[in-house]
Amino acid sequence: MSVLFIVVYSLGGQAGYEISLEVSLEAPAGHLRAAAVLSFGGVIFSLCAGWAPVAADFNCRLPANTRPAKIFVITFLGVLLPVVFILLLGALLMTVPAYAEAYGNGDAAGVLRKVFEPWGRGGDFILALLSLSVIANNIANTYSAALSMQTLIPPFRRIPRAIFTVLAFIIYTVAGVAGRQHFSVFLKNFLAVVGYWVSFWIVILLEEHYIFRRKDGVLGGYDLDAYDAPHLLPVGLAAIFASLCGICGAVISMAQVWYIGPVAAKLGPFGGDMGFEFAAVFTGVVYPPLRWLEIRKWGR
Repeated sequence: MSVLFIVVYSLGGQAGYEISLEVSLEAPAGHLRAAAVLSFGGVIFSLCAGWAPVAADFNCRLPANTRPAKIFVITFLGVLLPVVFILLLGALLMTVPAYAEAYGNGDAAGVLRKVFEPWGRGGDFILALLSLSVIANNIANTYSAALSMQTLIPPFRRIPRAIFTVLAFIIYTVAGVAGRQHFSVFLKNFLAVVGYWVSFWIVILLEEHYIFRRKDGVLGGYDLDAYDAPHLLPVGLAAIFASLCGICGAVISMAQVWYIGPVAAKLGPFGGDMGFEFAAVFTGVVYPPLRWLEIRKWGR
């Protein structure tokens, strides 16, 4: 797959990158540019941070004595390098006028079709391979979705996980088919929403780990035997209320095509999406005192 995208880099270079064309498309300095940067940054955060809730599903396969620093480095680079690689490719392709026009008519698929157009039938074959690669890319997500269903509702563990995998496949296939005409807009909106909830999820996890689960902290670390015993796990009221506060923070600061919050609207007619930042801050402020009260009452 990397070889194919390197080929796309080369074909774009052959068509002629014109970097200067991007300058005229930039928003003027001030609120409009800040709004554009914030909204784009929110989408990229969502794209990368979406890996956080499912990383443990696969990192658990590593040897138990693997150093935490090594896990961090391989996870960080595994997310960073491909994202930067593809983002740079997309930015460069948009400097070719013919590709920019193809994007306006057919989104990302239109661009790839235009890139491989000179190759005729060979280009069609490569496009087919790229389409099939999407299936392979979804394997990890589909597996994690099935595992999450069984984790969320314990009785589901009696049902073979393969059934939930098929169910997840049906759900995202229907969503993909329904939104195929506006896939790019649909994907960006979906990624932004993912970023909102992932941001307060990450904050709760970090605060729980570094404040309450320290060896010298209130709970004195983790009881690894309690993972499957609800009566030994946290009650969860603090996390639920803090998450609701995070949602409130996202609502007042989000900027989507279907809604612009009052805070985001301060940055221009299209708004500047600050949903994940506000969600994280609201949750980060509320969770520690609520969790402390929860531990005081229930001791877990």
